[in-house]
Amino acid sequence: MTPDERHVSALVAACAKEASAHVLTYARDAGLDPPSFLVNVAAVLVSAALAAQPEDQRLAASRHLQHALGLVH
Repeated sequence: MTPDERHVSALVAACAKEASAHVLTYARDAGLDPPSFLVNVAAVLVSAALAAQPEDQRLAASRHLQHALGLVH
């Protein structure tokens, strides 16, 4: 991994950690099951991320997400 890739990876990890903590707080404050709520929010974010991709890049983005989630072996 290049230094730039490590930097981006660290930024992504920090953002995900902060975002999930925020989402879990929302769930607890609303009296909802935090892990289930986090999964629902994650699903909406993935859907939004795919929808935001240019059409010619959606398949590649979908494959990337599937690989990142361990859905592709």
